[in-house]
Amino acid sequence: VTVIGNHVTGISVIRSNSIAIIRNDVTNSKGSGVSLSTSRGAIVSGNNITANSNCGVSLGYSNGNNVSHNFIADNHYAGINVLGHNNVDCSENCFVGNTLIENNGWGIRLSAAENNIFYRNNFINNKVSDGIQVSNPWFWGRAEPNVWDNGFEGNYWSDYTTRYQNASEIDGSGIGETPFFINEVNVDHYPLMTPIESFDAGI
Repeated sequence: VTVIGNHVTGISVIRSNSIAIIRNDVTNSKGSGVSLSTSRGAIVSGNNITANSNCGVSLGYSNGNNVSHNFIADNHYAGINVLGHNNVDCSENCFVGNTLIENNGWGIRLSAAENNIFYRNNFINNKVSDGIQVSNPWFWGRAEPNVWDNGFEGNYWSDYTTRYQNASEIDGSGIGETPFFINEVNVDHYPLMTPIESFDAGI
């Protein structure tokens, strides 16, 4: 199933695999803009997901999905929520090239979620009280490890130079020399000094 080019208030996928949600405008939902629950192999790409009452994108108990090149802004709870529970995790999801801007909770919130990868995303002025744009509570009694770079590029953090005032760029590479620390098992080793610009290359 492909859902493409619509103007809607919300898209919900439950117990379904290999769904493509592409280039939709999703706004003003009373819940999450795009919600995947117990689903695998979905592609969520190129969407504008804004001003939803809960999250922009929510992944619950869902593994092996790709969320890429979305504009996710001004959502009430978080830009992206990645959630497992009890003995069911939420893992092996890939988040690439998303812009998360001025969401009212966090850019990304993870709980019972590990072994997900995030790189080339923009975290810009997400409104959090504790000063960090990612929340990763210790659901299992320990921090849950995720990957925040692809081995040579990480993510852009609008608060990077505020947190690391002495950080400098590595040889004109656009990469900051100081890793961006979330917690002891969640570190962006190659933070970007400037935001990633995305463009629509078609389908």
